[in-house]
Amino acid sequence: MTTPLRDEAQKPATSPERLHELINLPRDRGDIDSDAGWCREYAAANPSASLATLTELAADQDDFMSRLNAAKNPALDEQTRWS
Repeated sequence: MTTPLRDEAQKPATSPERLHELINLPRDRGDIDSDAGWCREYAAANPSASLATLTELAADQDDFMSRLNAAKNPALDEQTRWS
């Protein structure tokens, strides 16, 4: 299911600031239908995500898919990826 927030998190034209807002939506990230969890995964893969956003997502021990997508994002540099 797609939603406007999920679409926004996937679009490369979305600003880095907005992507950071989307990863901090105040809903239950564990709920499969929640935009909060999906937006984190999509923003982690978005090439427009800032280094700060990717670093935050890569460090989240409770969110495997966001960590994986952030690690695969070319905007995350090698030193940050493995620290």
